[in-house]
Amino acid sequence: MATTDIVGATAPPSAGAPRRRRRSKNYGDDGTSPASRRAPSFSGDRRRPPVAGGSAPPAAGAWRWVLRLLLPIAVAVLVVRIAVKGGRLLGYWRGKTAAPVTAAEAVASASTLPPSPAPALSIDAMRSDVSDSALSNVGDSSSAVGGGHPPLGRLAHIEATTAVLLFTHSRADYLTRSLSSVAAVHPHRAGALPLFVSQDAQGEGDLDTYANVTAVVTAFEATAAAANITYTHWAHTSPYLADVDPSDYWFLNVVAYRKITRHYEYALRRLFGEHPSFERVIILEDDMELAPDAFDYWVATAPLLDADPTLYCVSGWNDNGKPSLGGDPAALHRTDWFPGLGWTLTRRLYGELAPKWPKLFWDDWMRHPDQRRGRHAIRPEVSRVANFGEAGASASFDYKAHISKVVTATEGVAWAAADFAYLAPDVYAAAFWARLRAATLWRYTNYLRSRTADGDVAVRFPPGNIEPVAKRVGAMSDHRHGVWRTSYGGVVVVPWGGEGRWAFLVPRNWQEVLPPDVQLQEPT
Repeated sequence: MATTDIVGATAPPSAGAPRRRRRSKNYGDDGTSPASRRAPSFSGDRRRPPVAGGSAPPAAGAWRWVLRLLLPIAVAVLVVRIAVKGGRLLGYWRGKTAAPVTAAEAVASASTLPPSPAPALSIDAMRSDVSDSALSNVGDSSSAVGGGHPPLGRLAHIEATTAVLLFTHSRADYLTRSLSSVAAVHPHRAGALPLFVSQDAQGEGDLDTYANVTAVVTAFEATAAAANITYTHWAHTSPYLADVDPSDYWFLNVVAYRKITRHYEYALRRLFGEHPSFERVIILEDDMELAPDAFDYWVATAPLLDADPTLYCVSGWNDNGKPSLGGDPAALHRTDWFPGLGWTLTRRLYGELAPKWPKLFWDDWMRHPDQRRGRHAIRPEVSRVANFGEAGASASFDYKAHISKVVTATEGVAWAAADFAYLAPDVYAAAFWARLRAATLWRYTNYLRSRTADGDVAVRFPPGNIEPVAKRVGAMSDHRHGVWRTSYGGVVVVPWGGEGRWAFLVPRNWQEVLPPDVQLQEPT
């Protein structure tokens, strides 16, 4: 018979005696304690009973060490990614802290909605729907907002009164590539689209340090002359410390952005000040290549920009223009977002902005409601500009993930003959909201990857957080001052599924954001 010592340990039974296990409410039929019967942990340690000798299962200790090693690495990677993706320091922070705007605020001066729902229209239908009325206006530049296309004489006048301004600083190889692109697609007509290259040399000795840039600029003179391009080069040599406080903390940490913004101020002031005949300027940088019809696009859309007070600029860039979101090369959109990256600035708008030009982050400043004032930009579905600037002041995670993947149109569109009547503010608004009303509203965003539809679709995202659904379609997910990239009236639209179909990304609180007469279908 077994004996028990003073601490309750059971001695081995004598030889031949049957082994009996005492049952207790604290132990299971297999003799294990509740602690040893716990559910398996996420690490895969299934808490087996102790083995002979009392040693713990080796898997538990191994997993703990793995977690201790991987957790700091994961946190570090997350911190770096947030820092890189955050991008532009103060400018980015100021934009992200703003509340999303409502449609009423975003299109205050641009939307005259019809009292009753209109049928859904494709871009082609939008064009044909207004073509009859537009035909009577062909050749009348004063009716550019209402539609039609300007006569060739008017286009020639636009070419003569539109400058091309290309900014450069320290990237000689980039500049060579960009100038080659400009020369290849320029109209090559005497006096048309005169080209200005503004070289930044604000730092002491910059002209010597970046002599290779000066060499590229000088060498292009012969190319320009052979291509019948009126060409001017100047250098911005005013020291950047001349009008800033060098002890300013923000300045010391974002000096590159201060130089860029100051360079823009200098070049635009000089261009419009010294050349009163220029009515507008196409702004480029030395990390851009142009589509074959890029200049035709900017010239043909100039009458819209001149005549429509609800327009801010015309850009050749689509932030979401990836191959997976391929669209119609001839389709244009109105957007609340200022795209930049190859855009037309009018003398009128410059006169409005010049007196209050910022010290830093000129592009994010352009996106602020105080500057935009409810006006729209025109953007293409397929970009007319490629950005290859992986190296530079704004290099970030977004370049590899998004910017480098944006495709540029390879075949030209006859922009001079295009009818832009569908871009009139009331026409575009009516057609846009009509398509959203008619779109199939999907209950779950993952349907964008797993389902198909015969027409437009819409999905919802949590207010202020478009990132999950943006990832599903490959769109950019950041905003400035409450305006998402490429959005119109608080809604992001991307080509989806081919054949002219759209996917609308709509905030869940759409009742507070969309116009009152826009009601979504019941989700399916």
